[in-house]
Amino acid sequence: MGQKLGIDLGRNYIKVHANSTEIAIGIPNHPFTSGWLLSETQRITQNNDIIGLRTKKGLEVIDTILACPEKSISSKISITSLEAVIKQKDGNILSLEMYQPIKVIGNGGFCKVYMVLNKATGGIFAMKVMDKEFIAVKNKTEQVLTELRIMEGLEHPFITTLHSAFQTPNNYVMILDFCPGGELFFHLQRHTRFSEDTARFYFAELCLAVDYLHKMNIIHRDIKPENILLDIEGHIKLIDFGSATEDKGLNMTFCGSPEYISPEMLKRDGYGKSVDFYSLGAMLYEMLVGRPPGYSESIEKMYKNKISGNIEMPAFLSLNVRNLIKGLIECDITLRIGSQNGIKEIKEHPWMQGINWRDILQKKVFPGINPNLNSSNFEDEYTNQAINHSLFREPTIASEFSFSILSKTPGCSIYEQSTGVVEEEGEYSMPISSLPTRKKIKIVEQNNQIGPAVKLVKVCPKIKQKKGVGESKMKAMLREKFKNMQ
Repeated sequence: MGQKLGIDLGRNYIKVHANSTEIAIGIPNHPFTSGWLLSETQRITQNNDIIGLRTKKGLEVIDTILACPEKSISSKISITSLEAVIKQKDGNILSLEMYQPIKVIGNGGFCKVYMVLNKATGGIFAMKVMDKEFIAVKNKTEQVLTELRIMEGLEHPFITTLHSAFQTPNNYVMILDFCPGGELFFHLQRHTRFSEDTARFYFAELCLAVDYLHKMNIIHRDIKPENILLDIEGHIKLIDFGSATEDKGLNMTFCGSPEYISPEMLKRDGYGKSVDFYSLGAMLYEMLVGRPPGYSESIEKMYKNKISGNIEMPAFLSLNVRNLIKGLIECDITLRIGSQNGIKEIKEHPWMQGINWRDILQKKVFPGINPNLNSSNFEDEYTNQAINHSLFREPTIASEFSFSILSKTPGCSIYEQSTGVVEEEGEYSMPISSLPTRKKIKIVEQNNQIGPAVKLVKVCPKIKQKKGVGESKMKAMLREKFKNMQ
């Protein structure tokens, strides 16, 4: 079964602050649900306008558990007080005013992502706000509409759900699942690298997500640890369909992130779903080794490594996983694992034997990592950013971009079971100081024009050490470097 969702109460009661009133709720000595705790709060205060509960410290995982009435809470909890969430709006109006911003959890070149609270229901969501002016100047409008069109039709347990979308005079807005576990990249940085068992778990869930997309004739084109989030139980959600496309034949568009771009995309030979299989191999390698395959601080050298197949395979990797990775990052797409029978080829690989795919799909297998309950799972560089409150006063304007899905049932297709033996692998450690400083830049090229660097996590030290060079100038220098490579 999955992780036991719970908050441990240190006492036999919990205090709830509702406006100027404070009440104490007796806690039973058996498991109870978030819905029961909310119901007791409403009963004691005689206030049905209380639509939720949350922690005073804004603990993302616990607040998300409290916002899900059906989630079970254990009888031992370390927090002793909560705040009541009071209903402020009625209905399901598509507007920014329906949402209360809690914190920034991500940003890029033309978008910012907020953790928000629905003022009518108490539900917690991720809100992606995209700057229309920037999008228009960079000729990205069609890209945004493609992302919306693709996401509107997706329903799968390991892919983020788009609940609604609308626009204001200045922004496009998407309301998405909030995943309090943060980016898989966040956890990979802290663990340095994963054991083979942990990597196999996340890889299996990711394979099911990609299999679903490919059966829907969609190529993601930007699979990487930053685009995989963890939900409250630690299961994955594949996000960011800004680079995704419908597979209509040979693609020539150059897009994605440098560390995960496939050789065929670099060579401009045209490509199809093969690029996602390469990214799966790069993802698996990074989870196990701690850096992408062929990584170099020199973009040119990294690209040459990809095209030449010059990829180091550390001796600590098992023979089976080495074989799988080599097959996925094979330069010849006709020989690459997945080129003939898709994800089925990965499922049948010896390293994947022993996986019960039905249990994986139904989330009956323990995740490799439990999201932090008592601290944030998002980078400080995001959560410390000031909230633009004036944004949330912008009016909604009607357009074909607007729609709302009141409820979505997660995908429930059943995959065949596999049998076999799962290899036991131990944890390996590598000093963080030995890992290369990484440049995380997402690039998009349309009509041979390189787009802006929209995500920069770490910058090459040679650039960062120059005096008087700000972030915008560093990005410009990196963009110029990309242009010179074409």
